[in-house]
Amino acid sequence: MFNYTMRMIMLCAFSASIFCQQDKETLRTLSPLTLFLHDIIKGSVGGGFEAPSGRFLGNWMFNILEKAKLKEEDKAKFVKRTPLQGLGGHLFCIIPTTAFQVAVDGMLKKYKVNDTLSALAAGALSTVVVSPSTNIVINQQTGESLFTTIKRMAGVVVSPSTNIVINQQTSESLFTTIKRMAGTAYGSFSKGYKPIAKQEAGFVWFYLKAKEEAEKLVKTHVTTHPAGVIPISAALCAVPGSALTQPFTNIGYWQQKGWSTSYLDTFEKMSEKGLWTCLREGWGPRMIRYWVALMILGTVPKVVDAQLKK
Repeated sequence: MFNYTMRMIMLCAFSASIFCQQDKETLRTLSPLTLFLHDIIKGSVGGGFEAPSGRFLGNWMFNILEKAKLKEEDKAKFVKRTPLQGLGGHLFCIIPTTAFQVAVDGMLKKYKVNDTLSALAAGALSTVVVSPSTNIVINQQTGESLFTTIKRMAGVVVSPSTNIVINQQTSESLFTTIKRMAGTAYGSFSKGYKPIAKQEAGFVWFYLKAKEEAEKLVKTHVTTHPAGVIPISAALCAVPGSALTQPFTNIGYWQQKGWSTSYLDTFEKMSEKGLWTCLREGWGPRMIRYWVALMILGTVPKVVDAQLKK
């Protein structure tokens, strides 16, 4: 994992020269559909590069959060996730999420929406992708395929039509049965969407907006060399970014795992184990993940930009 991270840092530094002088207004002249597809490709490639490091650090954070919830007598029996366990599911989650965020941000900027508002909106709106995919990843059991997990969460144990017949209650209309089952499925896939929206809005703002400002600051006061600008500016954003979003990450995780339902319920249950401790659990790996992700997502999509223009 260390070697992978170092290679990503070197890739970012080497590739920076390709786009340092890139004209950001050029893409705004593209048609909406072309721009959208362009940004989908950028985000997908960036998400694909970030996924292995994100999975490694995500599993580290998962182990911390899961173990912290256990009673002392149960901690010895806790089975940790391996470093890259669930990488396939994470790719399923991170690639469409990053593609959505970059595409929405690009589309809003094309129509002259303020950079800060477009980044926050792209992050918040990406909850429609993040919430279902992260719920699927969290609920995936060992040795279970993604398709099986989705079926189980949706309550489909056999074919959809047979499942409706099995679940139809006495004197209940077919429409009422379908509506009730759809409500149950929606609840399974949308758990924790409110804190996740805040988490993603913060993260996207840091990697699409704040990092650019941090790079200018580093170039003015520290160094202009890409090998220094990229990791230093990423670190300047990773520390406050992870600190501000980690509480929402943990609240969302508690709700997705079914440990709590609402903000108030979450705070009450966290208070039993120490509210501040529960809110900041996993901040260390989260900060490192932010740092690596900001370097990758702040570089790779721009490299893709340069290649698509050729």
